[in-house]
Amino acid sequence: MKIVVNDIAASEGGALTVLQNFYEEIRSSNDRNEWIFLLNDDYIEETDNIKIKLFSEVKNSWFKRLYFELFQGKKIVNQLDPDIYFSLQNTATLGIKAEQIVYLHQSLPYQKEKSFSFFRKDEWKLAVYQKIIGRLYEYLFKQTKAKIIVQTEWMKKAVKKRISNKIVVVPPHIKIPDKLSNKKRENKKVTFFYPASDSLYKNHEVIYAAVNHIVKRGYTNFQVVLTISPKNVMNQNIYDFIGQVSRDEVFEYYSNSILLFPSYIETYGLPLKEASLLNVPIIASKTDFSTEVLRGYDRVNFFNKFESMELAGIMISYIANDNKMNNENTEKHLKQTQGNGLLDVITSGK
Repeated sequence: MKIVVNDIAASEGGALTVLQNFYEEIRSSNDRNEWIFLLNDDYIEETDNIKIKLFSEVKNSWFKRLYFELFQGKKIVNQLDPDIYFSLQNTATLGIKAEQIVYLHQSLPYQKEKSFSFFRKDEWKLAVYQKIIGRLYEYLFKQTKAKIIVQTEWMKKAVKKRISNKIVVVPPHIKIPDKLSNKKRENKKVTFFYPASDSLYKNHEVIYAAVNHIVKRGYTNFQVVLTISPKNVMNQNIYDFIGQVSRDEVFEYYSNSILLFPSYIETYGLPLKEASLLNVPIIASKTDFSTEVLRGYDRVNFFNKFESMELAGIMISYIANDNKMNNENTEKHLKQTQGNGLLDVITSGK
């Protein structure tokens, strides 16, 4: 069977992670189908049955991406004559003769946590995605009758309200590093860790406000580790702005920290699941995705996403009682079973 995978837009962040994880899923399964990846650069290696075709110019603008989905893509894909066309970049492509499957992992158009404004400088791009591009997604889904794969039940319900396409839920497979660090914290400070980009909805502001409340109450024996560039905020000595780090380093921080996760827009919220598999204490905003991903996990405290005083109170409960922080990577958590992956859903016709 020949399968064409379109991920021309992927170049960094979560989109690139999705591509690399799917590629590794194919490699590790010894799948022998013929795969052709449409990309903008050599992010993966070719093998006997995995080939790459580069279209770097398509990624240069949203107009070129739209032109590809509406006009150019069908010619390129149909010439390859696949049995299945699989898009990893949220959108369907018009005019494809093969069965079409779309991996929809962009939740902005479907979430109800916040309505972004076209008239705010820090929100207008998000508003375009939420209110315009989301409608384009739906038009393409309806026209192509593509099968849609999402990561969560809440996302399936939200999308189902707008389109009648077949929708399948496939949670992400979590790969735990082969060797987890056993290093203990070198200092005695309680550490809160938040692995996230600097997007508005990642909600770092509520952390900054909570830290200010905590320090005002006389607590300073703690640190907050953030994977973003340094910011000009109060109480600088509390923060460690470490920038982007490797996946192995992220898991090392999990093992020695309390996970903070105030983000209020995610399809899944991968750090939540990763941390829960390591039996790590978690403080998370209460949302559809967080309550679903952490259902049944007993080491989590939820808070209202914009209530910094509530967040501060929960953080203080850990700062004042460090014995709650012991992170034991128990077999029970590490051996949680995971369901079928993307590869199985695509190749089995389920």
